[in-house]
Amino acid sequence: MNNRVIAFYDVDETIWRDKSVQSFFPYYLECKHGTEADEYLGSFRAHLSKQLENKVSREELNRWFYNKYFENVSVNELREIGASWYENKNKSNRFWNESVLESIEVHKNKGNKVVLVSGSFRELLLPLLEKISVTEYLCTPLEQNNDRYSGKLTSNPMIGYGKANAIVNFMSRNKANPKACFAYGDDVSDVPFVGSVGNSYIVTNNGSSMSQLAIQMGFNRLLLDSVPVHAY
Repeated sequence: MNNRVIAFYDVDETIWRDKSVQSFFPYYLECKHGTEADEYLGSFRAHLSKQLENKVSREELNRWFYNKYFENVSVNELREIGASWYENKNKSNRFWNESVLESIEVHKNKGNKVVLVSGSFRELLLPLLEKISVTEYLCTPLEQNNDRYSGKLTSNPMIGYGKANAIVNFMSRNKANPKACFAYGDDVSDVPFVGSVGNSYIVTNNGSSMSQLAIQMGFNRLLLDSVPVHAY
């Protein structure tokens, strides 16, 4: 082990105030299918509802979603639609958690490596990576054949324990000491992920259920609209 410090950040509702794939999907359908987009979206929601009734796991739902809607999709087309979605979202003053963006800058100024960890896919993350000048990311691993996605995943979805396993492997490859590293997430599904390092942060509002959970588990809190620079 060496002294390299890595700060891992969840993206959805941590860095930006949105669930990116859920937000992107209707926009994607509109770009692809025009006036028929509502029909596609209705069919998706009906099938999703049945899956949830049958208590299908998030991992299985993730695989089904990409296999159903991203089979044989052009990588370049997806990138263009993703960039357009981002441009529209970025116009909103409520899209970003500014305190989290500031904490990223704190880490960068300290010389710490910043890595995004997201259940989303690469094409939605590229504009964000450019905005915060970060190059490293771990995301949903879509299989690519030449210039198209197959709809299959090359490994486990980047959710729940998938995130935790991914950052443990990343720290091992980069010879980082987990006790010195940081992780930031906002949801109960992020607990295995943020708990995999020595400096675990829940991004939350004071008094929320996640704030209480963080306290119970002995995690740090990054309260929205404040940056605990003293913790670094």
